[in-house]
Amino acid sequence: MEDRLLYHPLSRRAIAQELAEKKIAREIASAAIEERYPPEEEKRIAVALADKRIARYQNLDPKRRERRMIAFLSRRGFDLSLARNVVRDLIEGSDPSIIE
Repeated sequence: MEDRLLYHPLSRRAIAQELAEKKIAREIASAAIEERYPPEEEKRIAVALADKRIARYQNLDPKRRERRMIAFLSRRGFDLSLARNVVRDLIEGSDPSIIE
């Protein structure tokens, strides 16, 4: 799971789904996720992914850039409301690490 978080970060929900597809018991998967991927970490990872991705979309109009970044985070399994908040804060230039 550490490799997944380092090289291809996903949301907690997406990681739980991957573990379920590998037939890992739900209790074991939940315990591993709680231990190695606390909820606060999910926000930090979403911010880091969006911050890294925003440079690719600099030449797009603001609405298209926002849609693509939200879609990117959603494909990584992040909740739509978290994705929207992270992207909007990042585009507006505020500090997205303060998101609650």
